[in-house]
Amino acid sequence: MPKRNQQPELASKLSDKGIRLTKQRRILIDLIESANQHLHPSDLLYQAREKGVKLDRTTVYRTLTMLKELGLVEELDLLHLNGHEHYYEIRHDRGHIHIGCISCGKILELHTDCLSDLCDEIRQKTGFIIKTVRTEVAAVCPDCQRKT
Repeated sequence: MPKRNQQPELASKLSDKGIRLTKQRRILIDLIESANQHLHPSDLLYQAREKGVKLDRTTVYRTLTMLKELGLVEELDLLHLNGHEHYYEIRHDRGHIHIGCISCGKILELHTDCLSDLCDEIRQKTGFIIKTVRTEVAAVCPDCQRKT
């Protein structure tokens, strides 16, 4: 969460690009930046309305699309564990692995140096400059293993 009187990082990046920050966009940006989980558009809509902000589904989707096109958020399918839904998270410089339990749908993020080692190897062997890494692993979590 940004410090008091400090503009959120996403809001600052949008301002730098000359994009108008409406009240609706500001509340969505605040919700995205303070999230501790992957967000579904309906989660954002619900949370905004809980704060008393009048917002419609179209505004949520348009804002997410704009943030995605600007490279500020990632759109994830998370192994399609919940159908063909998409979830969103802020794009970070450091990649991570999404591990999804195919039994209960729980998603875990794993930050590991092996991913940066893999990127280094890809760069060395191919000459490609990597901009984004998205890795998903389908697995069965320890809780579900105990149940079977």
